[in-house]
Amino acid sequence: MLTLCFLSSCQKRTTDPQAYLAEPKIGDVYIVRFHPEGDTASRYYFYKLYRVTSDSVLFHPARKEATQLDAEVNGADFFATTQTLGYTRNELPGLLKEEPGDVLRTRLVGIRRE
Repeated sequence: MLTLCFLSSCQKRTTDPQAYLAEPKIGDVYIVRFHPEGDTASRYYFYKLYRVTSDSVLFHPARKEATQLDAEVNGADFFATTQTLGYTRNELPGLLKEEPGDVLRTRLVGIRRE
């Protein structure tokens, strides 16, 4: 029973992103939802935070989109470690809102933290 409790407490949780945006941590996985043009189904793109400075954050993007919010992202080749996407820390809260004119209706919907 104790082992089961320990294992469940170590699982990654998808959390309301508002809770973690103020204090980003290396290893966080940002989950971005979008809707391909002409399709009503949601798709997801994942970004793994690999560097945090006093004023910016750097991510490695996933190599491909996923159809499920709870997609497994731990594979060795899931993230493109040769690619980088950067934001200032002040820009992070803006990820929660769809930008006017964004036909894909892209926005941050969750953050996984171990």
